[in-house]
Amino acid sequence: MRRRLGAGGLLLVLSAASPGAHAACVERPGAAPRFSAEEILLGTGVLNHLEVAVGPTELSVGVCDLFQVGTYLPPYLVTLLDAGNAMPNLAFKGRLFTVGPMSVGAAVTFFYVQLERFDRSKLGLRAWVVPARLIAEVAWLPDWTTTLELTTVWMELNGTVRLPRHVVLRGAGAGQSTHLSLVQRYRLADRWSVWARARVSFDRAPVVMHGQTVAAGDVRLRVRAQGELARGASGITGVGGVSWTYDNFNLLVGAGYGTLFIPWLELPVGLDTFAWELSATWRF
Repeated sequence: MRRRLGAGGLLLVLSAASPGAHAACVERPGAAPRFSAEEILLGTGVLNHLEVAVGPTELSVGVCDLFQVGTYLPPYLVTLLDAGNAMPNLAFKGRLFTVGPMSVGAAVTFFYVQLERFDRSKLGLRAWVVPARLIAEVAWLPDWTTTLELTTVWMELNGTVRLPRHVVLRGAGAGQSTHLSLVQRYRLADRWSVWARARVSFDRAPVVMHGQTVAAGDVRLRVRAQGELARGASGITGVGGVSWTYDNFNLLVGAGYGTLFIPWLELPVGLDTFAWELSATWRF
């Protein structure tokens, strides 16, 4: 009997890399540094080799001391709305290099979105959404760190919309969004840190759709639609919060105001409202 390899099993397989592969990405001889949870969530830090972080929002595994792979868990809940829906995703993060107090890392996540039976088959959507991040941080003091993060999100989609009177609209399109984040992080004590993030969306390329409509009698019309991500919103968000660690558990919370970004997908929405960040993880 064949068994499907779930998200957890896939991550464990990827993390059980050969000793040679592990040795190839050790930052330096000796014991690798163990980064704090806020360094991983807000900076260039990564999990150590075979270290696992799990919580309500994510599951991540350290493949080696400079690279981790994971998946975000809440997107899988769209399947509960309908069995035809799915949003599998795989996230990669690596620490590229360190020079003195400065370090540089990169991260990329691949989302596949399928909403084939959403709203009683009136809408069918398939899309790839790929947020990619370049992260640079400087530790000015042992307890004070500044992080600069450049994020670009690419999106390609195709779908079908069924309208009244047997009208069907089919099309495909693409879009892009880029934003810059500045994070200040200060450690108050062994267990407590405070942090603040300012995010500015400065390049919101329009989503352009090309397609055709099919009406009763096989009447076909070519259409072109265009819309801008986060149209009407300021594109600016400010969030501040705290991080608390106890043994192998970490809780990071933050609240603020500004343009709403869809969690994990990093896509801006045309709305200025209450903004939040939340993460709870256990590390083993």
